[in-house]
Amino acid sequence: MKMLNIVSAKVWGGGEQYVYDVCYEMTKRNIENYVLIDQRNSFLQDRFSRVSNILTADLYSFHGIKAVSTILNIIDTYGIDVINCHSGKMMPLCLLLKHLRNIKILLFKHNAVPVKNDIYHRYLRNQTDAIVCVSDLVYQLQVDGLSDADKQKYHIVHNGILLERFEKYKEKENLRDEFVIGYAGRITENKGIGVLLQAIKSLHDVHSNIVFNFVGAIEGSYIDTIKQEIKTNAMEGYVSYNGLEKDMEKFYKSIDVLVLPSLVREAFGLVICEAMYCGAIVVTSNSGAQSEIIDDGKDGFIIEQITPENICKRLDSLYQSFDSLESLRKNARLKVENKFSISRTVDGIINICNMI
Repeated sequence: MKMLNIVSAKVWGGGEQYVYDVCYEMTKRNIENYVLIDQRNSFLQDRFSRVSNILTADLYSFHGIKAVSTILNIIDTYGIDVINCHSGKMMPLCLLLKHLRNIKILLFKHNAVPVKNDIYHRYLRNQTDAIVCVSDLVYQLQVDGLSDADKQKYHIVHNGILLERFEKYKEKENLRDEFVIGYAGRITENKGIGVLLQAIKSLHDVHSNIVFNFVGAIEGSYIDTIKQEIKTNAMEGYVSYNGLEKDMEKFYKSIDVLVLPSLVREAFGLVICEAMYCGAIVVTSNSGAQSEIIDDGKDGFIIEQITPENICKRLDSLYQSFDSLESLRKNARLKVENKFSISRTVDGIINICNMI
């Protein structure tokens, strides 16, 4: 079986990390896999070359349609059996390739959005060989209202992390000089960062050794709002934004608690799994698939209603009892090892390919 992943993104994000980790695991298993990247994107070409065979074409013009002849030559030359499509925008290209070469198409659903049932999307669904949903939530949203026959194409394969990426450093020693709270993710209003900042201020008013560090990609001008709030409330001494963090293991092992107070529906939560594996206690909202990862009180904490008061209350409780939560941290790491590794993800993908 030879797989071709089509990556049409222009920048690195969670979806690209997912493909990277899947390719790493497949290469380790001696499964021949390829990544097709736009011919102008040298950054992605270089990064993916560490884990897969790189092929290029013009993917940015008309969503790759102009490059059909080039991609067909790639399929013939390398004997591609399956195309993994990670973006709905690339599906017309993938289905054209399927029509011309009769290859299998796997569509990966990475977003928590309801199924679309218009003529165009029904056609895409009918022509696709299998649809991979990264969580139970995504699956339920996609199959809602579909016939039993249509549901047969949908499969749940939970996201997973590459455990080896998080084993360079020893776990943080809890010296309790500072109680470090962290956030990792997109810097945008719907992620609940503003609410979290209010909670951090209230907590710091009670415990002066509270520190808050946050990292992630900036979306729009919201970071300016956050910086102004930090300045207005004189939080510069204990709150810092550190941009895009290249070494996420180092970040996770520098914090005591990771808070993800998302206000929007999350399709999964790779950051949650990464932090749990690295020993940080996770506190998150119940806005999406987070409850598929965390059992509240056993390996992390879920806040049903995100308010500054509720976050502050939970963080204060963790501050008071942190030294007694070692078993919870061990439970969290063990759960990720057993349920949310990239190895299990690749097992699921291979099983689907063998079925279609």
